Parts: sequence; C-alpha cells; structure tokens
Amino acid sequence: MDPKPERSSSVATDETPLETLLQRPAALPERVDGILVGHVDKITPDGSPCVAIEAFGLAGVLAASLTPIAEEHIGKKVALGFEAGNPRRPIILGLMFEPAQWEAASSDPASLNVTHEDGRCVVSAEDELELRCGEALIRLRADGRIYLRGQYITSHADVGQRIRGGSVQIN
Repeated sequence: MDPKPERSSSVATDETPLETLLQRPAALPERVDGILVGHVDKITPDGSPCVAIEAFGLAGVLAASLTPIAEEHIGKKVALGFEAGNPRRPIILGLMFEPAQWEAASSDPASLNVTHEDGRCVVSAEDELELRCGEALIRLRADGRIYLRGQYITSHADVGQRIRGGSVQIN
C-alpha cells in the first residue's frame, strides 16, 4: 500500500487558488459604462461582424457597427460601446490603429484629422490637403488657395452659378 498525499479535487495542478481564479472567465456585469477593447472575431454570412470581448471571456458576439467591417478586419482590435450598457449588445465604434498602421497612412498622423458628424465626413489638414486621381488634382491650402487641375473641368448648376472674386480672368 502506497501512502499518497491526498489532493483537493478543486485544484488539479500546482496552481495557487489565486491563479485558478484569474484564469476563469470573468462574470458578465449587469451594466457596462465606458469603452472596452475587443477584436473582430468573424463575419457572419450576411456580413454582420462578431466580436470577442476578452474582458468578459466572450467570443462570437454579434455586434452592431458604426463603421464598415469586412473579412480583412478579422483579428483587428476595435473600440466597443454597449447599447444601453448591455454587455451582450456591443457596438463597434471604430477600428483601433497600431502605430505601424499610422505610419503607413500618414507620415505625421497629427496633421490629418477625419471626423464623422451629422452625415458628413470632414477631412482636415494643418497646411495642405491634396486629392489625386490619375491626372486630376484638387489642392486646398491653409492660406485659402484652391488649385484645380485636370484635362476637362465641368461645372454644373441647376439654378444659378456665380463666379465672384476680386478679379476674374478667363483665358
């Protein structure tokens, strides 16, 4: 007969009780105030995003979104709000950018600002904003100058069209 020390059935390994508690998924709170970070877990066949919320130990939770989410966003971190504070009703507020992504998007991320409000998207820059497509160019400068360049420029108005300026030069 081999005398073996008895182990408690609640602790199957050499972990301390605190380590065991820390590894358990957190219980869902009744209400969530504020913003949590999660990640896009998957996209359903109908195109709806599902998120994983590590803080609650949840995965595959169907989420509403303020921004388009596609297959290429799977695994990306997202900022999450919650409808009426309900932890089972996440809303994707936006994608979280990593520093490497900012460098790829802009050499100085502080100089470019994009906001969405009242159905408008506003893109602003400190000194100059330039839009290009092939040979077409629109350049907006902080000093108020606007430069248009293209092979053909068409301006159309259904009611009236005004050309105003200190002086107007044609050709």
